Amino acid sequence: MFWYRKHVPEDLVSVIGKKGLRRSLNTRDPAVAKVEHAHISAEVESQWRNLRQGVRSISQKQAFTIAGEIYREIVSQNEDNPGNLNTWGAMLLSDWAVLKPEKVKVSKLTTPAQKAVCENARLNRHARIVRDYLSRKGLLVDAESLDRSKIAVNEAVCQAREHILRNAKGDYRPDPDAGRFPQLELDAKPLLETATDASMLPTTIFDSYAKEAELSYATIKSWRPMIAKVEE
Repeated sequence: MFWYRKHVPEDLVSVIGKKGLRRSLNTRDPAVAKVEHAHISAEVESQWRNLRQGVRSISQKQAFTIAGEIYREIVSQNEDNPGNLNTWGAMLLSDWAVLKPEKVKVSKLTTPAQKAVCENARLNRHARIVRDYLSRKGLLVDAESLDRSKIAVNEAVCQAREHILRNAKGDYRPDPDAGRFPQLELDAKPLLETATDASMLPTTIFDSYAKEAELSYATIKSWRPMIAKVEE
């Protein structure tokens, strides 16, 4: 099995919490390993650039862009084999009880303490998903931006699970609301400020590696669009 290994720069050790990275490439095929290595390397470089920029603020639109990416991740990971519809139904009932109590019968909260607990549970319903996403991207955001993202992602996760539940029932019609999330165009303002040094862009790193490794045209055509998404 091939592995990706890289030393963490000294200035990021305290942030990342370790001195080195080690990830399995999940293959014993040298050709596949080379491409996967380049893909992970591009992701890591992008993550480190974001970490070096420190804490920043994001807008509501940017928060919904993040929510859209998470929505698409959930759908793409589950739509081919959605599994047991009861599982998705149970998850949705749990979501609705916290986020959309009007959809289910729940006891009304009357005291300030009860309402405060409910509001906290609602805000942090999918906080782990948000934190995992931000960690993968190396994005450090302020408290207000984090709350914006949590609110947007809560809605997106419910929407994704409702869509997958329909898939589990055999309904594969497109989600009519999937297009509500903002899309980042190449000529649009970046989600967050990124390094201006073109030599550090993931696609530049990949192109250099592809030339050095003499990757085939088919391999480059297959992988470069995915590498380019890291820059978004």
